Amino acid sequence: MKRFSFRSFFLGQIEIPKEKEAWLRAEQHSAFLDMAPIAGFGLTATGLFLSILHRNDGLGPIMFTWSYSGAVLAYVMIRAWLKSRDRDTKNPSSVVPAQKIAVWSGGVGTVWGLLVALMMMTGYVNLALVGAVAVGMLGMGAFVLSVIPIAALAFMSAILVGFTVGASLTGEVNFLISLPIFFIFVVVMQRYAAWTFTNFITQRLDRDAVAESSEVISLLLHDFETQSSDWLWETDNELRLNRVSKRFAEAVCRPAEVLNSEPFLQFFEEEAAERLEELLSNHRSFRDQVVPVRVDGEQCWWSISASPRIDVDGKFLGYRGVCSDVTQERAAETKIAYMAHFDALTGVHNRAHFNSVLETAVERMAETNASFALHCIDLDNFKTVNDTMGHPAGDALLKIVASRLSMSVSDGDIVGRLGGDEFVVLQMDCPDLESAQLVSDMITDALLEPITIENSTLPVSGSVGSAFAPLHGGSSKQIMQHADLALYAAKLDGRGCNRMFEPYMDEEARRRTQLEVDLRRAFQENELEMYYQPLMEVKTGKIKGYESLLRWRRGENDVLLPAEFIEIAEDTGLIVPLGEWIIRTAIAEAATWPDHITVAINLSPTQMKNPSLISTVINALATNALDPARVEFEITESVLLEESEINIKTLHVLRDLGVKIALDDFGTGFSSLNYLRAFPFDKIKIDKCFVTELETRADCRAIIRAVMCLANDLGMRTTAEGIENQNQINILKAQGCDEMQGFLFSRPISGKLLPRKDETAQNRSTVPDELHEKGRIHLLEDRAA
Repeated sequence: MKRFSFRSFFLGQIEIPKEKEAWLRAEQHSAFLDMAPIAGFGLTATGLFLSILHRNDGLGPIMFTWSYSGAVLAYVMIRAWLKSRDRDTKNPSSVVPAQKIAVWSGGVGTVWGLLVALMMMTGYVNLALVGAVAVGMLGMGAFVLSVIPIAALAFMSAILVGFTVGASLTGEVNFLISLPIFFIFVVVMQRYAAWTFTNFITQRLDRDAVAESSEVISLLLHDFETQSSDWLWETDNELRLNRVSKRFAEAVCRPAEVLNSEPFLQFFEEEAAERLEELLSNHRSFRDQVVPVRVDGEQCWWSISASPRIDVDGKFLGYRGVCSDVTQERAAETKIAYMAHFDALTGVHNRAHFNSVLETAVERMAETNASFALHCIDLDNFKTVNDTMGHPAGDALLKIVASRLSMSVSDGDIVGRLGGDEFVVLQMDCPDLESAQLVSDMITDALLEPITIENSTLPVSGSVGSAFAPLHGGSSKQIMQHADLALYAAKLDGRGCNRMFEPYMDEEARRRTQLEVDLRRAFQENELEMYYQPLMEVKTGKIKGYESLLRWRRGENDVLLPAEFIEIAEDTGLIVPLGEWIIRTAIAEAATWPDHITVAINLSPTQMKNPSLISTVINALATNALDPARVEFEITESVLLEESEINIKTLHVLRDLGVKIALDDFGTGFSSLNYLRAFPFDKIKIDKCFVTELETRADCRAIIRAVMCLANDLGMRTTAEGIENQNQINILKAQGCDEMQGFLFSRPISGKLLPRKDETAQNRSTVPDELHEKGRIHLLEDRAA
């Protein structure tokens, strides 16, 4: 419960912000002056009435004088009011303080109080007239001075004092009895003045807050209209535009003045207009309705939100809302949706969308027995184009390939890109295998035509693998897997060709998968062994070294050669740990041989890319204290074909370690002479395909003779592989061959059977003369057999 406060009850009390005090004083002063005319009229009229009433009695001269004074005071008040109209009364510097007004009001009240006392003492007036004058003055003072309650209190208190003095001096019972009533009336009127003052201040503060809010809203709306990409719109109850904003007019490219009263829906296309009309007819709010708009012949997209305008009687007045141009956002969404389904580079279906279409085709096949074919395409030697001409040329090639694939198929067929240079074609209407094969042939032929990029003509080809559904599978996974297997078969068959899936391909894939599993197990369970084939020095007839060869012993009499599993190791990445094991094992074995015997170790292309190759070699040499000069690494031309710069740097690092580098299978790859120029090999190994037909073909002898001369001029040694008879030895020896290798001398044998450092002079690393003369060396005699 609030505690009673005299000040709050009689003068009013409200919390006023400090920054508003001066402004509110000015408002009080202005309101007080606004009441000056009515106060002047009241004073003049009252004085005139009393003068006329008492013109013939003893109070007449007093009343006339009083009336004249009242008229003068009224004149002063009205004049002050008139002057206030010509100056800024709300300026704090021109405001008369409330205390000063209160003093002035108290003086005026005192004068009126004296008049009341005189009237009571003359005997010419009765209680009714005195009461009427006194109460009238009190009411007029409370009303005029209500905005300044302290002035009202001073004015009414002075009149109350005059009434009290008059009643006391006359001693009239009626006057004395009326005194308490008169006091109560003063209290009530003063409370009214305090209440009026509180309401006055509250109203002014509220009005100021509303004005500030309106100003902020006006500024925000102005900023919204001028800076925002959105704009306001408003219609009447017939959905015709009114109060058209500048931004709306700019959006529709028409002057604002001609848009008023125009139908709002005329700017939208028919379907959008019907949808909006349905929403607007419900007289309900809606948000973010995206509709197409035709502006100057171009299609734009607007997002529209609106709320109905309803008056106090519930009558619909129209709509007011906001529009925003979302054309760019719509275009971005369309682009995102396109990118979600199509390849950004080539424009054909991407992997995710193609898989979805394939699933749909499988479902349709299950429902309607509609057959289809799937063709998987992989470009041949695409990486070479990227490496030699750069990725922009590779991208251009992919675009041309995608275009050729699209032109090779029917309109209902689907072309997709799975990634890199892998494409797929879904042949939807494919009644039989012959139709599938025909499209596969067309794709292969389309890719064989050379492509010109950056004034360079590139020979292009692609391998194609096809599967026919439902013959080759009833699920998307199975059909894709079988098409991939057919593609793999096409690559094995020489590339640039196509293959239709056949059951044996699946069996072969299963065999390869099982072989991979077994190979991993073999690596873990030490089923791998190193075998070594001797390298014979032609001049001395002695063993110069051994080439290390990997064998996989799966059982007592089941030994697999590298040709049967190395490709799987390459494809699965197992070649890296396998290659490290070979290097460590071969170097460790060589460390136990006589000091003049070397070891040759084959390196695969994948090993050359492995960053740990150099550290593996260094650790193996250091661990076994083996002279690096006794180690020879053999690489094929394919190593230099892929990422040749990196691989050549790796070869130089190996060479700097002191090991030797040999080029194996020379003459069977690409640009061999260029590789001899790129890296100074220590040795060239002549492939056995030339040695085998050495006796019967003059071109093979010519090639070998040329290689011998080339190696001699470049300071490189030569090794001939695949020696099988004495006649081949004689020819190669005559041509200056340095080393020989072949079954004539020995098959690869286990490292456990090779000679060690501690063996006697009869060690088996030398070649007895009688065996040399016969041209055949039986190493390890019956054990080698």
